[in-house]
Amino acid sequence: MKKDSLKLLTSVFFVFITLFLFFITPKADEHVPEFLQFFFSNQTSLSYDENSIVVNFHHSDSQFIDYLQNNYLFEITFLYDTTYHLIFDENFYSIADVLIILQDYPLVNFAEPNYTFESLALPTNEALYSQQWAYNHNIYGINIVDVWSETLGNPDITVAIIDTGIFYTHIDFVQRIWTNPNEIPDNEIDDDQNGYIDDYYGWDFGDNNNDPKDESGHGTFIAGIVAAAVNDWGITGTAPGVKMMGLKVENAAGEIFLHSILNAINYGLDQGVRIFNLSFVSTHYSISFENLLASADAIFLCGAGNDTINNDITPYYPASYDLDNIISVASINSNGQLSWFSNYGPTSVHIAAPGENILSTWIPQGGYWHALGQGTSFSAPFVAGVAALLLSKDPDLTPQQVREAILMSSKKLPSLDGKITTGGILDAYAAYTYNFDPPTIILGDLNGDDLVTISDLIILRQHFAGIEELEELYLPSADINQDGSVTISDLIKLRRYLAGLEEL
Repeated sequence: MKKDSLKLLTSVFFVFITLFLFFITPKADEHVPEFLQFFFSNQTSLSYDENSIVVNFHHSDSQFIDYLQNNYLFEITFLYDTTYHLIFDENFYSIADVLIILQDYPLVNFAEPNYTFESLALPTNEALYSQQWAYNHNIYGINIVDVWSETLGNPDITVAIIDTGIFYTHIDFVQRIWTNPNEIPDNEIDDDQNGYIDDYYGWDFGDNNNDPKDESGHGTFIAGIVAAAVNDWGITGTAPGVKMMGLKVENAAGEIFLHSILNAINYGLDQGVRIFNLSFVSTHYSISFENLLASADAIFLCGAGNDTINNDITPYYPASYDLDNIISVASINSNGQLSWFSNYGPTSVHIAAPGENILSTWIPQGGYWHALGQGTSFSAPFVAGVAALLLSKDPDLTPQQVREAILMSSKKLPSLDGKITTGGILDAYAAYTYNFDPPTIILGDLNGDDLVTISDLIILRQHFAGIEELEELYLPSADINQDGSVTISDLIKLRRYLAGLEEL
């Protein structure tokens, strides 16, 4: 009798759902919100999870969330602020059905598909080599050796790598892996009461467990570029004294979903992380993703993409979010040319860094612990490492200041002119020594006495006569006609000024 009653109730429920969805399905002449119009018109071209969405409410209301869960059998979990991950049974609903249901509730601010993202890897998996040209090349390397003479990085600074995890037992990662100081490993207790049991090494947000150990290699490769240890073995990272937090967002099927990324970033922010490496892409704009990044007191280093695409025309996210705490990174090769695969964009891609024939750490295979790889995935972590060195020097720098120092100090290359915003490559030492408060330039004052006199004319004459080199500090003041170079015309202009024939 109980079984017959259960069958009857199940049948009634399915009939109710069928009728309900029939009557709420929008007709052609009904008003459909903009986000639904976009979804319906682009549904076949979008890539997303078939049984979940991301939803944002105007304010959190536990009773309303309970109502949605009880009435529609949704499973709703917190992501950040008033943004939630809503899971539904695809046997009952399609994603369009759920979006239509939510549009009728005023408390819903917006809802969007749980978009998928793709890793930016182009690994070649070749055998170990002993060179890291990104550090050694005198012209197209990142100019970091002089920074290392001052610091290798502060272990109190942590870079979160949102990716496929990190192979945290790698020999090159000894003492470089962040561990949760408030969690006792393997005691099956949420010691720090953050909602994650035994998150000693971080969390696997792809498969929702406490082991973010890398199984595919991409995150491990990035980690080596950021902070591989100086231990007389293997390679060195860009900031080998800082810590790395491995937050895994790729699931066992090799998929990366939006909700996993949001959860991972929010976890890192809660742990005080201020530098994030995001080496994955999607062409789908997400308002919840952009909102989280915009609200974060952190800087995000993003690979621009590997499809030889102009991101000004076809945005690649998260690199293309127009935010002042994001740096979008293109790839160059050891000849100083934009890599054949690299995306670019005069307004949307900001700087370039090495991304071809890069040697880094890998999951141990056949006795090898390192590999060669290429891709903008591996350009972004060079910038993340330099950002970590800047915060090691001055932890009070804002994300905007870190971004300013890195972009404004880039080394210009003719090959990048018109391709990316700065037209330049990463220069670690110039960024590390960047002056946020440059001295006031007084044209013609070449000895720093705040006056323009005959003595300044003598200094400039001696410079052109080859008697005494002009100090680099005073080169901007010597460019009297403001044409970007110091030439004999500047000497003539200064002499005319001192003779009272011309104003500076």
